Amino acid sequence: MTQPNQYDWSLLNRDYSDIVQKVLADWKQLVASDEREPEFQRFLSEYAGMFFGAEGTSLVVSQLQLGTAYRPDFVVAHDIRSGGVLYEFIELKRPCHSPFNNGGTESHPLKLALKQVGNWQARLMENCVEVRERFPVTRAADRRCSFTIIIGRRENSKDWLSERNQLSDRLTNRYRHNIRSYDYLTDELVKRQFARGSPVWLSGDELTLNQLANPFVKAFTDKSWRELVKGVGRASQDGLAVFEAHFLTCSGKEVAKRLKHNALFEQFIARQIQK
Repeated sequence: MTQPNQYDWSLLNRDYSDIVQKVLADWKQLVASDEREPEFQRFLSEYAGMFFGAEGTSLVVSQLQLGTAYRPDFVVAHDIRSGGVLYEFIELKRPCHSPFNNGGTESHPLKLALKQVGNWQARLMENCVEVRERFPVTRAADRRCSFTIIIGRRENSKDWLSERNQLSDRLTNRYRHNIRSYDYLTDELVKRQFARGSPVWLSGDELTLNQLANPFVKAFTDKSWRELVKGVGRASQDGLAVFEAHFLTCSGKEVAKRLKHNALFEQFIARQIQK
């Protein structure tokens, strides 16, 4: 049986940097357009590993279903080591929409986003079956979450940074709230340094760590995320506790085998073969 290869992702910082630059150029062109939210959602889903993988691996869920009414654009599962998993819920609005009106009041798109976030928070507090299935913990009080709204550009937000930050602070209670511009996501990719493997604090064999660090991974769908959660539960001897401390160290192999990749991965491999 052929063993999977390991790849040097740090080549994207130098020899193969044009691959990243092409994604960045396409992203900047999209952000400068008047496209609606689904286009941004699709782009970020396709290149989730590049935009959300700065911590060394990318566990991003696209349009996870919270009942029939609620579908967050993204949920990013951050492994915070002994702190368990932090689920960051992300709502996208359009970059052409300013978060505030001229008088410093919340714009209509921002109000809609805040309402969505409030609905998600209420749903999580209910701790219904679907919440327990998608974000398992032993006790509901231990489920860690945050909420991020992506809206506007730096240019149409710069005059209202104080209002934006004050609003985030007022909203933060049990859960942290953030309001960011699309330039924040652009900056994340611009400054990204790709490493061969996952962070040093993550334990595992070299192959698994290399697979988890793959920057070409796509976002999980609601269905594939639910299958992953069930698979992790079946594979672990610790039950729900696996989601409450060192998640990727305990479940890295199960996660790695379920990752899906975009077409740029094949391009990356082909260029290495040609060398």
